Amino acid sequence: MPSERVDGAPALDYIEPIDVLNLLSMPKFLIIDCRRILRTGLLPNTAVFRRRGEETLEKAMGRIIEDVMFTNPPEDQSRALIVDYNGAGAGVEAEDMAGVAAYLSARVGCSQCMRIQGGAHALMASHRFLFSLSKEAAANLPSKLSSRLFIGSTASAIDAQMLDGLGITHVVSVLRRQLQLEHVPRERHLVLHVGTTQCEGTSGVRHLLKMALPFLVEVLSGADDVRRVLIHSEDGKGAGATALACAALLADSAGQMDLDGVIGHLAQCRPAAPLPAPTVQQLREVEAWLLDGVNDGVNDGVPIPGAGDVDEDYLPPKCAHAPSCDKTQAMSIALSIGPPPPSSLPPAPLAPPADEDEEDDDGDFAG
Repeated sequence: MPSERVDGAPALDYIEPIDVLNLLSMPKFLIIDCRRILRTGLLPNTAVFRRRGEETLEKAMGRIIEDVMFTNPPEDQSRALIVDYNGAGAGVEAEDMAGVAAYLSARVGCSQCMRIQGGAHALMASHRFLFSLSKEAAANLPSKLSSRLFIGSTASAIDAQMLDGLGITHVVSVLRRQLQLEHVPRERHLVLHVGTTQCEGTSGVRHLLKMALPFLVEVLSGADDVRRVLIHSEDGKGAGATALACAALLADSAGQMDLDGVIGHLAQCRPAAPLPAPTVQQLREVEAWLLDGVNDGVNDGVPIPGAGDVDEDYLPPKCAHAPSCDKTQAMSIALSIGPPPPSSLPPAPLAPPADEDEEDDDGDFAG
C-alpha cells in the first residue's frame, strides 16, 4: 500500500475505501476525523479533531485522547485511521493529519497511521452505507476476503443497502433455519441447512463442498468482478461458513495461496471467525484437490477426496434455491447443484468414532 511520510510523523498508509470495511470488523482502534467541513464523526467510534479557540494541536489532541480513553477506549492502540475530506496532500487538513499522526506515534504508541485514498469524499461515493453506522451495525459488517468473496453474518445478508453498496450479487447461507431474502433473486441464493446429523464423523467439510462448491465456482469463475458472493452464518463466526469461505478462496486463488496462506489471510481480515483445529485438518485433506484445477469446472469430474463417504440419507431435506444464474430449479440438496459435482470422492482417512460432535451456536461443526 502506498504511503507518505511527514517529518516527525509515522508513514501515513493509503488504503482504498473498500478496506475500511475490514478495518471496522477488527478490534476497535482509533479513528480521528480531521475534516473542517463537519463537526460530527464520519464512522463509528470516531473522535473529531478540532481546536478550541487558540489551542495548540498538542493541547487539542491531549483533550481528545483523554476523552476517548475515558468514554470509548480502543482495544488496539497500535493503529489509527485519520480522515480528511478529499485526500489532498497539502492544505490545512493535510497539516492537521500530519500533526495528529505525529502525536499518536509519540504519545499513544500508534505504529500505523492510515488515510483513505480520496478521503471521505471517495468513501461517500462508493460506500455510503458505512456512514453513521451504529455500534451494533458496525459489529455485524461483513469482511472482504477477495474482490469477489465476502464473509459475514445473517445481519449482513438481510441488509439490502449493504449488499447493494458492496456489489454482492449472490448469497450462500449456512444456517439451521430457513431464510428468504426478498432482495436477492431465488436463483442467486443458496441455503445450506447444517446440523449435528449432517456433521457427524470426519466428513463435514466435504459435505459442504459437495453441496456448495459448484455454485461458488460458477460465481467466482467469471472473467470480471460483476458477480460477488457473501457466505454467511447466523452470527458471522460459524465454523461451517468459515470453512466454506476458506475452500472457495483457496480454489479461487489459482495457486497463489496455499491453505496456510488462506487461513492467515482470513485471520487478518476477520479475526472473530477462527477455524477449529479439526476443521483445518479436514481442509488439509482436500487442499491438493482444491488447488488442482477447481477453476476448470470443478476438476472436470475428478472426485472430491473423501466425499464418497457422505451418507445421502443425512443430507438436508431440501434446498431453498437452485444456484444457476441462468436457470431456476428447486431441488433437494441431496441432488446435484449447479454444474454436476463429482459423483464420488476418494475415501476420507478413517477416524475413531466420536461420542458426540460439538455444535456451535450456528449448528456448524467443530470437528
